[in-house]
Amino acid sequence: MALTKAKIVNSIQNQFGFPQNQLTDIIETLLEIIKRSLESGDDVLISGFGKFCVKEKNERRGRNPATGEDIPCPEGGLGIRIQGIDRLGTHQGLVEQTEAPASAMRQPCSELNDKIPA
Repeated sequence: MALTKAKIVNSIQNQFGFPQNQLTDIIETLLEIIKRSLESGDDVLISGFGKFCVKEKNERRGRNPATGEDIPCPEGGLGIRIQGIDRLGTHQGLVEQTEAPASAMRQPCSELNDKIPA
């Protein structure tokens, strides 16, 4: 189960009672600030949570899953690495709020890497 923007908005709304449209604007603005910072090459440090770092991907060999054929993946594209997350503290709180299994919170964020435009 993934933590979505809608779930974040609903959780905050239930906890604090702010209007949903106002919370949606706040979350969108926060994510846009983080996105622009990462695009400009800056790291994003959220104390008590972790550090988001942009890393360039080197050329590597990939495999076409349908045919099994080796294909070159050119260098470039960006991946996001999240460093220093307190898995016992921060993640435990997230797991309780989202009802996701703890193992899901410990898996790499490879899905994020695929969604970053080249």
